[in-house]
Amino acid sequence: MKNLKLALLTMFVALAANTTLLADDGKIEIREKISIEVITGARPAAPREAALMRAEERSHPRIVAVMHNIESAIKILDTTPDDFGGHKAEARQNLVNSLISLKKALYHRLYEDTH
Repeated sequence: MKNLKLALLTMFVALAANTTLLADDGKIEIREKISIEVITGARPAAPREAALMRAEERSHPRIVAVMHNIESAIKILDTTPDDFGGHKAEARQNLVNSLISLKKALYHRLYEDTH
């Protein structure tokens, strides 16, 4: 009974999020993908993409916390007046690259990785 309820809940959530599911061997696969532009921050997530991303985030709250800390560090660097001989820009770019790598890791099931 518990498995049936879980399967029905999963199907309802998938339908609400407009996702395609495959149920082979009891496994459910998400076929909906998000754009790499969303992961890199080139464009905001559409509502359906945001819903898929939130589901992944709920599964990995510690990774999300690290991502928020990196975002905070980037903002701090952006408001720091000195350029520290160019090292601030390098550190900022390293943080941005780290954030993108973490997003790729967190959302790896949701986008097509071309690497």
